[in-house]
Parts: sequence; C-alpha cells; structure tokens
Amino acid sequence: MFKWARLRKTDIEREIVSPNGRVVCKFSLEKGQVFYSVYKNERPVIKPSKLGLAISGEEVLQNNLKLVRERT
Repeated sequence: MFKWARLRKTDIEREIVSPNGRVVCKFSLEKGQVFYSVYKNERPVIKPSKLGLAISGEEVLQNNLKLVRERT
C-alpha cells in the first residue's frame, strides 16, 4: 500500500506483479507526479499515464507528490 503526500520531487519506481507473473502494474513518481502503466506478458496494455486523485470540494492531488511510506 502506498501513501502519497504533497511535498517535493523524488524519482521512485515500484511494481505490483500478479501471482502468475503475467500482469505487471508499474507506478513511478517523477518530478512530483505519479504515473502508472500496465503490462501483460511483457507487452504494454496501458502506456505510462498520469495518475491523480480528485476529492469533492478539494484541489486535485497530482503535482508535488512524494512517497512518505510504503507497506508490503
């Protein structure tokens, strides 16, 4: 589980792999923005795309993010 907070830029990459290893979801934090991509059998299904969080009545969280904690 990833917990993101608005802070400063850091470059980080993480992967989540399916039990059989055929599907891989990659997350990266590049210059304060979160991107994700999905691969099946090592072929891209979703190319790197921006990921943000929209909360009703709040500013969209998508810039100046930093990984502050991760759990496995």
